[in-house]
Amino acid sequence: MDEKFVEGNRIINTFDNQKSWQRLSVETTLKVKPLKDLLQVSATGGVNHYLSDGNTYNHEYTNWFYRGDLSFVYKKVMLAFQIQSNWNWFWGENVYGGENYHLLQAKYNMKNCSIGLGVFNPFSDNYKVVNENWSQHATIKKANYINESSRLVMVQFSWNLSFGRKYASAQKKLQNSDSDSGIVTNSK
Repeated sequence: MDEKFVEGNRIINTFDNQKSWQRLSVETTLKVKPLKDLLQVSATGGVNHYLSDGNTYNHEYTNWFYRGDLSFVYKKVMLAFQIQSNWNWFWGENVYGGENYHLLQAKYNMKNCSIGLGVFNPFSDNYKVVNENWSQHATIKKANYINESSRLVMVQFSWNLSFGRKYASAQKKLQNSDSDSGIVTNSK
């Protein structure tokens, strides 16, 4: 993991083996189908707890997260909604921020192709990812914003190209009889 130390009037950033790093994670998912195969609801919640023990530092970090999915499928039409909070990753002295997003999508499936229309972040006005470094010598916190990602329309098209030989599997029924079973009977 990376390590920072002061040498004279300079901050040196290097990589070194640290004492230990642990991630304790608990996650649970609940899935229900209230309308048989038409509607499916999924909710996930959990926590990540990080213990980072370096040569010159000792940090603990906890990140709670959630994820939700709602999908409705009827014949060839699918409607879906997804939402997710940030799943941050802590490594050494660095917090790598995850994404907060939600997605609304409609899709139509045909025999060999599908076409879809979706909106990324339809209910929010910005997209933000935060990264931090907790070093005592050079603390950094930066955030990346993309305001243009709100209400971003997406078009999806996929085509299944099937080529090559197709093999039909033949199913042979087993008919066991005494003469065909391989058992020889002695009629003395």
